[in-house]
Amino acid sequence: MDRGQLQPLLLPDLKETGKELGRGAYGVVTEVIVSGTTCAAKKLHPAIIQGYTLKRFCDEVLLHSQQRHPNIVLLIGVYYPRRSKLPMLVMEYLPLSLTQCLEREELPLQMKYSILLDVAKGLCYLHGKRPPIVHRDLTANNVLLTSSYSAKISDLGVSRLADTFKMHELTTAPGNAMVMPPEALKDNPVYDHKLDVFSYGCLILHVLTGQFPQPTNQFVQEPGKEPFKRVPEWDRRSSYIKNIPKVNELLPLAKHCLSDAPSSRPEIVDSYHFVEQVLSKCPKMQNVMQLMKEKEAAKKHVCELNAENETLRAEKVEIEKQLRADRERLTAKVASLQNTLSLKENEFNYCTQVLREIIRSRDEQLVKLQEDNVELLKKREADLKEEHLTELAAMKEEYEAKLLAATIEHKQQLCESHRESEVRVSEVLKEPVKSSQALKDTAAQQQSTPLAIDG
Repeated sequence: MDRGQLQPLLLPDLKETGKELGRGAYGVVTEVIVSGTTCAAKKLHPAIIQGYTLKRFCDEVLLHSQQRHPNIVLLIGVYYPRRSKLPMLVMEYLPLSLTQCLEREELPLQMKYSILLDVAKGLCYLHGKRPPIVHRDLTANNVLLTSSYSAKISDLGVSRLADTFKMHELTTAPGNAMVMPPEALKDNPVYDHKLDVFSYGCLILHVLTGQFPQPTNQFVQEPGKEPFKRVPEWDRRSSYIKNIPKVNELLPLAKHCLSDAPSSRPEIVDSYHFVEQVLSKCPKMQNVMQLMKEKEAAKKHVCELNAENETLRAEKVEIEKQLRADRERLTAKVASLQNTLSLKENEFNYCTQVLREIIRSRDEQLVKLQEDNVELLKKREADLKEEHLTELAAMKEEYEAKLLAATIEHKQQLCESHRESEVRVSEVLKEPVKSSQALKDTAAQQQSTPLAIDG
């Protein structure tokens, strides 16, 4: 089957978000955006390249595209990724699986009944086709829930058209062996749509107990007997059945669906009416639905808060990262400044030490220079004193020489004056008249002569 045969289902525009929603036998289910709407896309595993498997996938596409029912997951179309020959199956996105809800134990009993009723509706639609469609892999994993907890059957990958030309029976191996009836586990299995009824009985047990009803061995050996005895399917799951209150009204239906013989099992439409009747006896679910919606809204709000917290946490991490980077940068800068300061301090200390040495050396030089100057001054003073004394001595000798010469000259003058006086006296004596006047002149001359000597 080529791309041309799927042309009516091809989607022109699709964006992959990269978010994985789950994994199945054919590959991975991822989140995609189609025309602004979130959808789920089933992508074939790259190893699946055999023509038979690809044809099987394309058969599934065509088969699924023809199904329109509120309790069947809607096929939106197909999309071929770039450089891929394998198409992606694009379906409506449903936020929850029944398995997730059962694991969280959050479903009230009435809600469980409502989900089982929705599954029965979907099977009624598939089995009502001509030829009927057998799902062959009905488990809680393949039951998805809307936000209002309406159930839809997904994954028609193991379903097949019941071939009316082969006695209305399928002859290919089914899916999960844990929910398969005895006829489907034979070497050459031959089964019909009653296989889904058996799986529906297993689903009832799973929903009521919250645990997957894994069966025990199909054959056991009785003590003292050689041949093995076949264990009824209901007894193989007895460990799970005992956990269900006996007053539960769906137990008879589950037991009926788990009958070993296909002919003993009810039609799915009968199961639907049975569950509908049981559910009608329960209180109205409006309040429960409202509570579930409020709980879902609260969860959504919590998710939004968690997303906001994650954003804030991411921002906090980014800020802390930036702060760490800034702190590291500042620490490095402070370390660099400290190293520079240390080098400057060392340089300052060295310069201070050198300056102190220079000052000390200069002080020593000044002290020595001062001492030398004092010695020089003392010597100069001594020299000057000696020179002065020499000059004074010379001056004294010169003065004394002059004084001696003056004294000698004075004495000579006195002698001469005395001789002259004596001459004049004698003359006076000779001249009595003139003697008196001469004596006066002589006396006056004598008085003036010593003054001339002193000069």
